[in-house]
Amino acid sequence: MNFILKIVVYILVVYALDWLLVGIAFRTIEAGLVVAGCMAVINVFIKPIVQTLAFPMTLMTLGIFPLIINTIFVLIVAGFVKDFVIFGDFLFRFFWAFAFGFLLTVVTVIIEQFTGWNMPN
Repeated sequence: MNFILKIVVYILVVYALDWLLVGIAFRTIEAGLVVAGCMAVINVFIKPIVQTLAFPMTLMTLGIFPLIINTIFVLIVAGFVKDFVIFGDFLFRFFWAFAFGFLLTVVTVIIEQFTGWNMPN
């Protein structure tokens, strides 16, 4: 039940970021649901493994590398979900994916602090 509630929070945050960021759009409502589900699954199952393997790089970049990992995950999800669009050329797509991943992490951490949940970020 707790995981389902976390996915619902992810859905709300993803739609809020769609409204907030002008470089990201969902063509359909279902695309937002799929993106929220994919990001939740990636952050729960895949991200801890990748961050463990990338720990030396995280130390060398003084903690910035997890943001890059999150950006890459957003770009991968955008590549697989056809109705999730990130506008621009590569540099702008990277910027919008970085902003989306960063804000998604910030909002989930804030929600975790206020509610006491252990949300995947």
